[in-house]
Amino acid sequence: MARAVSFYEKHPEETLIIVTGDHETGGMTIGFAGTQYSSFVDKIQHQRMSYIEFNKKLEAYKKSRTVADARLEDIMPLIKETFGLFVMSAGEKEPLEKVVSAGKASDASESAKKEAREAERKLKCGMALSDLELKVLHDAFNQSMLGEKERAKDDYTYLLYGGYEPLSVKLTTILNNKAGIGWTSYSHTGVPVQTSALGVGAETFNGYYDQTEIYTKMMKIVGFQK
Repeated sequence: MARAVSFYEKHPEETLIIVTGDHETGGMTIGFAGTQYSSFVDKIQHQRMSYIEFNKKLEAYKKSRTVADARLEDIMPLIKETFGLFVMSAGEKEPLEKVVSAGKASDASESAKKEAREAERKLKCGMALSDLELKVLHDAFNQSMLGEKERAKDDYTYLLYGGYEPLSVKLTTILNNKAGIGWTSYSHTGVPVQTSALGVGAETFNGYYDQTEIYTKMMKIVGFQK
């Protein structure tokens, strides 16, 4: 892209750069029911490497263990390092749960209710894994350890993991959900893709179009159509 812009800067009167895509991927939405529709996108910064690199480390672990002796707890330090997700100890969790419980009492003061809401937010929206999230990871870990040929091939399993490494999929899903981000697809979607442009006739590219319209606009700009 930098080379294209450099060329345009040398020939601004005869260059048009068009940027678009053949499809949208993921179907990202901002706002997740699990965070009560709030977003905490700063949590994404806790992911330190791509899922592909994580898969390589997971594969190395899988080669050193059998299905019988593999344990999710073995790689929790790696999960924390890579995604920032961790298991909150009982000593940390119990005081927060007590505060939440006290704040829900009918005779609780406003300050107690506020403190309870903050404690509940820490439990739900923090990087600590809930009991449900931990169960999801255990199930995914067990599927990952089976290997591709041994894994279930039913529709429900595909819905959960999309044909990818189960543990990696659920780690990224949990992290995104904690950030208040949802995805509708493991691959392509029908969401419109924006088209932008720089150069001669760029003013005609300022939004979303059917793909055939891009061709028509290009032909008009070069003078082949009226």
